[in-house]
Amino acid sequence: SDLSQCVRDRMRTAVNRLLLKLRLKRFVYQFMTHEPFPEYKSPSSPAWLLMSAIIRRFKELAGDRPLIIAPLVYDSYMRYRMAPNYIQRFTSLEKEIGFNFVDLPPYFSGLPSHVIDQCFLPGDCHYSPVAHGILAKAFIVELRRLAILNRCGEAPSFAGHR
Repeated sequence: SDLSQCVRDRMRTAVNRLLLKLRLKRFVYQFMTHEPFPEYKSPSSPAWLLMSAIIRRFKELAGDRPLIIAPLVYDSYMRYRMAPNYIQRFTSLEKEIGFNFVDLPPYFSGLPSHVIDQCFLPGDCHYSPVAHGILAKAFIVELRRLAILNRCGEAPSFAGHR
């Protein structure tokens, strides 16, 4: 029921906050992975089927123009070992319909924990200006890798691109 799901969500949030305060979360996730998005475990989950349909529609609307999908993930992906099931979902769809998947967490890997802390607003999982700077650099690298942006910062012309 919706009520029991709400209670489970609140309990999960309370336990999560306690673990963060006790700094146990980092220790626990060194030994196990966690999947915060269980809908990415299966290609037939209703949530993934909806996401897949949305991306297919984006691709249809983009036509011959390049389409880039770069999912933004929670801070947990930068701080802990999270199950990377989302990568398999997006890359398999990328091969099937022909868009460009960009995985952003590797651009944050190797940063010291105090820098990761600066990437998110205090008490919030939204990206801060520090993270936006990292994302901007990541997109420049990726757009060049995909030959969508040249070294001078100019985009080549694409059929139908204005």
